[in-house]
Amino acid sequence: MSHNKTIMRSKNILSIVAFVAAFGLSVALASLFISKDTYNYNSTNYCKFKRNATAAAISTLIAEDNANGRARTEKIYDIGENFPPDVDSVIFADYAEATESYVEASSSIATNDLPRDFQAAWREHLKAWRDYSNFLNQSAAISNQSACSVRRFVEADSLHGQEINRTYSEALQIGRSYGANVR
Repeated sequence: MSHNKTIMRSKNILSIVAFVAAFGLSVALASLFISKDTYNYNSTNYCKFKRNATAAAISTLIAEDNANGRARTEKIYDIGENFPPDVDSVIFADYAEATESYVEASSSIATNDLPRDFQAAWREHLKAWRDYSNFLNQSAAISNQSACSVRRFVEADSLHGQEINRTYSEALQIGRSYGANVR
């Protein structure tokens, strides 16, 4: 019986050795037929796909924001005066309202799935717009109570515009770094 156990053990060991040898030989032969370029190509495609999905999401956000901006501009043109209107004009409140509507619409655009650095730049841009909207609302409230210096208003308006442009350029630059097609 002991002899039978030894034979069974030898068969089991021989089976394992044969399996390992066959597996090793198949891996070696398969590597001859599978080029390393194929692996890198697939890896590159995955990275490109991921990058393209991010780029598309950022491009979509910017397109939605631009549509909101066009809606604001149309509201302003519908008012029918040049900007800025006289600060004591009743129409000034309509300018403030158009800007506030833009800020609300663009703030509602989802950014959760976008890269964090883009999200931060976008929040900063919307903060610049929110600050501008608050400025316009305050100016409209003041204009109904007393005359405001047009020169001071134009200077403050210009500073808000510069901050909006700076933060927008920053957000677009980060968007471009992810491959987004933005202007």
